[in-house]
Amino acid sequence: MGIVKSIKFCCFFTMFIQALLLIGCASYAPAEKANMTPTDILNRNAAVVNSAPCEFRVVVLKDRELAKNYVGIDPFKSSMIPVFLKVNNYGSDLIKVDIPDSSLSSDGGESFSSLTIEQAVEIARRSDAEVVGWYIAFGVMGALVSGSNTASVNKSLEEDYHSKSFKPTLINTKSSAEGLIFFSVPADKQKLLHSVTIQLLDLTSHKSRSVVVSF
Repeated sequence: MGIVKSIKFCCFFTMFIQALLLIGCASYAPAEKANMTPTDILNRNAAVVNSAPCEFRVVVLKDRELAKNYVGIDPFKSSMIPVFLKVNNYGSDLIKVDIPDSSLSSDGGESFSSLTIEQAVEIARRSDAEVVGWYIAFGVMGALVSGSNTASVNKSLEEDYHSKSFKPTLINTKSSAEGLIFFSVPADKQKLLHSVTIQLLDLTSHKSRSVVVSF
């Protein structure tokens, strides 16, 4: 009887140690490593368009490894495409970038709308299977271990997405803005993407104009 109890205890102890080790595995790597900067992104063959008085630089993060390293997602699996945009305002007037009305376009003539940061964070959370898998592997104990760590991972992810998002949307004269805009694009449509349309708002006339950047 004592031997059976000892075996059960050893099994439980082993599972507990494994669960604790997994705490180190379930983390949001891009926020921790910070191994890629906006400059690194822009150095990856950015598409450039000059539309007076602004210059637009665009990098579409369709590549799985690039997206994984910078924002922790697989674009194909998450059906979400991050686009890095930098706008230089060389003019003498204030410019507003209208993110909600900006879009991605495909060869088939389809248009894909931008997401809010909150929507992008939620999609990223849903596409992350690391922590969810603990409950299946370790039952209630795994759920307890993963539950406390999930909150930390989610907070880290949300903070990272907000810090990397495009800002400011109001660009002063002789200034610039840069960051990510996220778009919802089904996996089977991602290879067909060819351009991003950026909407600008004239704060004096309240009229908007579009700038198309092909990539």
